Amino acid sequence: MGVRRIVKFCEYLPEYKWTPLVLTVKAKRGIRFEDSRVENLSQKGVKIFRSGSADPYRISFLLRSLFQPGRRKRLTPHLRQTGGLKKKIARWLREWLFIPDDRVLWVPFAVLKGLRIIRKEKPAVILSTSFPSSAHLVGLILKKLTKRYWVADFRDGWLQNPVFYKTPTPIHHALQSALERMVAEYADLIIGVTEPITRYFALRSYDKTKCITITNGFDPEDFKAVEPRRPEPSDKFVLLYSGTLFEPRTAEPLLKAIKLLLDERPGLREGISLSLLSALSDRDLDLIKQLSLERIVRLVGFLPYHECIAYQKGADVLVLIISPEENPSIMMTQKVFEYLASGRPILGIVSDGPCKELINSLSAGKTANYDDIPEIKNAITEFFGEWCKGKLTGVSPEKIQQFSRRALTEKLALELFKRFGKSERSEKRGTS
Repeated sequence: MGVRRIVKFCEYLPEYKWTPLVLTVKAKRGIRFEDSRVENLSQKGVKIFRSGSADPYRISFLLRSLFQPGRRKRLTPHLRQTGGLKKKIARWLREWLFIPDDRVLWVPFAVLKGLRIIRKEKPAVILSTSFPSSAHLVGLILKKLTKRYWVADFRDGWLQNPVFYKTPTPIHHALQSALERMVAEYADLIIGVTEPITRYFALRSYDKTKCITITNGFDPEDFKAVEPRRPEPSDKFVLLYSGTLFEPRTAEPLLKAIKLLLDERPGLREGISLSLLSALSDRDLDLIKQLSLERIVRLVGFLPYHECIAYQKGADVLVLIISPEENPSIMMTQKVFEYLASGRPILGIVSDGPCKELINSLSAGKTANYDDIPEIKNAITEFFGEWCKGKLTGVSPEKIQQFSRRALTEKLALELFKRFGKSERSEKRGTS
């Protein structure tokens, strides 16, 4: 989902006289590989450059291709999360050896490719976007070597992000902090996806004037031609979750709330359903059995983007989950905007922060704290009552127009022009 932000920037920037050039890694196919977005950019004339990488995922992919040449993974439902010893080893390597993250071995390849692109295309501005934060190291090095203007776009926090940056020792923390501060100090413009992230980097850079907020959003064009797809018959009340459930995020509070509701109202067992467009951990799969929810929960798995939209538009209530361990005080997921655009009400299982504030400010649904099972159950009960009365509605398109991709790209383009548009350090206007 995070990639969609930068893809849409690239798609709409030409309308505002900025020509995007994309530097990314060579594609490797996985369970959620979907190349239609990049193909769409290429068809619209956006130049896409790819470099190699020595990151562990790339090496693993190359070894599999070498020893299993006939095996090529495509997008599949993939209902169960991977785990076990390999996952533990990968987590250890990520936390102890790879700084800032496990894509750091892409940096030398990207820098060399970036230098060639800059020498030939002469862009006015370099824009790096994270996660991974290694992309910002590429931006920093290219800025130092070429003296181009540089924009650092933070889709997630850096040290604020406890999921990706669990520093095991004070030395690790000091190294991460030093890299983060270098990026904050040398970037000519810093974009945060939420106000808390923007404020944080304003303090890190000692210059709040160069820090702005451009939220995530949605593209109305992605939703227009998609017909709603009902996960269950119309006589069932359908809750739907779409997206990744990665540690520490889990479906546990939602499952327990549904179990509590059914214990109080057993008659609802034939009238309520939960569809999960995700992969589940063994823990969640075992919990479904322990709570006797096998007939309630429908495991759909990962789907291509437009199929996800169809399911979202066909559900009754869309569920958003953010664990307290993910630092919800700074998070604004991409998913919440896709949910808003789907036109269905949202059940936000999330603590205080930007996502909760957005849902409540738009009257887009109901929110409940992640660890408050009775509160979640009560919210589901209220939604069910509204559904029975035919009064279940989402947010009107007019209220969320400010979050359209075109409007957000216009904001970016105006900032680029205001700050760098009269650059004399380039022969062409563009952004890489």
